[in-house]
Amino acid sequence: MICDLGWFADCVQLNHGLHFFEDVEWDYEDANFIIFCDASGVGLGFYVPSKLLGFASSIPPNALIPNILFYESLTVASAVAWATELHPPQRRLLVYTDLLDSDEMFHSLRAGEGYNELLLFVTERLIDQHISLRVCHVAGVNNPVADAISRGLFQLASQLVPGIRIGFFEPLQNTLGAVKK
Repeated sequence: MICDLGWFADCVQLNHGLHFFEDVEWDYEDANFIIFCDASGVGLGFYVPSKLLGFASSIPPNALIPNILFYESLTVASAVAWATELHPPQRRLLVYTDLLDSDEMFHSLRAGEGYNELLLFVTERLIDQHISLRVCHVAGVNNPVADAISRGLFQLASQLVPGIRIGFFEPLQNTLGAVKK
């Protein structure tokens, strides 16, 4: 709790305005940018339809919580980190995940121990870049490309999306619970 309050105090001190979030609702069709995420027992993957891009990673060996919720949430956080580096920034980012618990965690900004680092990281990036994020559930059958990428089935992903380019990403190391030196 002390760590979280310290993070909040730092954000308040560094923020350049009076409001952290612009309280404006927007619908799915108003999204500037869409990313589909998935995690499997062998890897992480996200897919950016508008750019015909996919990104894959192996399951991190040093995860703080080695379960599918953590991996799916780590994938969402990694996709958000990638999207916040785009220029110009995309103001309304819509991220789909096929794990309902991950969707709820990002929607409520409430999580159990070990997940707060992911939420704080994402929140800080969104505030810094003035991006509004919606994380929404998508049925697994409607998420075949990210699913294929997360399983390392790149040929299948290429069949589903001809012309897709697939690269690799390293999951966010500062959110894995590694001991700081």
